[in-house]
Amino acid sequence: MGPYLRGGQDLKPTAAAATPQLLRRVNAQSVLGFIRNTDVATGTELMTRTGLTRASVIAVCEDLIRRGWIRELDARDEEQPPDPRKGRPARRFELNTRAGFVLGIDIGAATTTAAVADLRGTVVGRASGSFRATDIPAAERIDVVDRACRRALAAAGTGPDKVLAVSAGIAAPVDRDGNVLASQHFWSLFDVGLRTALQDLHGWTVLLENDANLAALGERWRGSGAGVDDLVVLLAGERLGAGVMESGRLLHGRGGAAGEMGYLDLVEGVGSSDGIASLARQWSVAGAVPPPAVRRVPGASLRTPPPGIPRRWPSWTGLRSGWPGSSPPWRVSSTPSRW
Repeated sequence: MGPYLRGGQDLKPTAAAATPQLLRRVNAQSVLGFIRNTDVATGTELMTRTGLTRASVIAVCEDLIRRGWIRELDARDEEQPPDPRKGRPARRFELNTRAGFVLGIDIGAATTTAAVADLRGTVVGRASGSFRATDIPAAERIDVVDRACRRALAAAGTGPDKVLAVSAGIAAPVDRDGNVLASQHFWSLFDVGLRTALQDLHGWTVLLENDANLAALGERWRGSGAGVDDLVVLLAGERLGAGVMESGRLLHGRGGAAGEMGYLDLVEGVGSSDGIASLARQWSVAGAVPPPAVRRVPGASLRTPPPGIPRRWPSWTGLRSGWPGSSPPWRVSSTPSRW
């Protein structure tokens, strides 16, 4: 970074003073970060990985034990008699995965799902709820979301007071300040004051973000995109939308709309950014017979349509039940998608 200018003088940035409190926090973060990424850590391993002295490692670990973040394992092996020729057994530590929980919320137009994860990221509770309609009052949408969160926490065997962080993904652009870009009616459905409501109900601080952006981060962390720096994750539920990562950095855009695909409205032969769920619902409500591609044809796939079917036709995987006009009738079982 270059120098700062103030009153005509060049001022170089200075580092924050290394107070004892700051040093303890940095040391604790280093120790806890290593323990979180391993099953069991010994004092010697922590010294090697953090560069701290043994006294500092032990002091930090004992403080983390008092705070409930880690546990010390019994170093004695009851199957082996003590050997006086060996020194004192190594102290071993493990993460207390249930010291706190993280809550993730997916909020769509028709349903919401809440998932509770422990401190290693393992999902330990999940619950879903449905909205009675797409366009409902904000208070009603928040109530359905809150009830799904409570059920997910109950399934995990914990309560709202143990939640350390909350992230909510919505099918709308969100700027860096957590404000929903409500320039379209569909996007405005998600501008319901969720952060304020959950703060008032439970004291939670909520990170609000576009669902496709969160999907991209998740896929790069633990999904099929793990370790991939240049990544596009496409969601095709109610609307088509993408989360885009370039050189390991999420592309956000000024208003959070970097991955939005509203331009499809202008593409000839496409005409909208409606996703799979929206199209399926529209055809179902209309009572329409699915296009010919509904029938399973040998050699046909999402990449290769059946003979005589234009590439713009939706493709289907069907089960034998429910669609009028087919013999035998068909029902959508997984997902229609465009060729």
